[in-house]
Amino acid sequence: MPKPLLAVIFDHDGTLVDSEPVHHRCWQEAIAPYGAHFALHDYVTHLTGIPSASSAQWIIDRFNLPIDAQALYAQKQKHVDTFLRSDAFPLMPNAEELVRFCFEHGLKLAVASGAGKKEITHSLSAHGLDRWIDVVASKNDVASNKPAPDVYLLALQRLGINAAHAIAVEDSNAGEASALAAALTCVRLRPSRAHEQVIGVQSLKDAQNWLERHLNN
Repeated sequence: MPKPLLAVIFDHDGTLVDSEPVHHRCWQEAIAPYGAHFALHDYVTHLTGIPSASSAQWIIDRFNLPIDAQALYAQKQKHVDTFLRSDAFPLMPNAEELVRFCFEHGLKLAVASGAGKKEITHSLSAHGLDRWIDVVASKNDVASNKPAPDVYLLALQRLGINAAHAIAVEDSNAGEASALAAALTCVRLRPSRAHEQVIGVQSLKDAQNWLERHLNN
């Protein structure tokens, strides 16, 4: 546990918001004209935390689609934009409670995500999390997306906090790798491996309980 803990940096997709089913559906709509289909389980297993351009290439390779990655991603993004015009990604269970808990305990808050800035700010505004989180580092702000450390390093810079006094909250292997590369301790939802800088939790409620124990020590 960083001492003192001054900041918490959240991932977006799969951590603050349950966006994966929406992204999966949008990919499905983008590839439907080619007669292709893949299950949500495949999306979660292979594409969670992976940048969209890489996801597009994975889908193209799997189904041998006659389209390049940028064009397929653009088609998928049109469906995402249509969804966001009238709706918002739903919050993960206990996300609002965890963010509010951190804010009320005087911690600085940020989002560092491989998602686009428009998607992140839409989520924060739609769910009122922008009351507590006003620092955002997105894929649009950096040269290299996760698993590179760029978004976390930028979030730390904008917060004015050293990595030794902050933690990341993540849900994917790519996100965990990004946080660790930025020298952050990572609170990881459902970790797949053990690491000395990773605190494994099963839910955001568990993450809040862990924070509460350590903040009170």
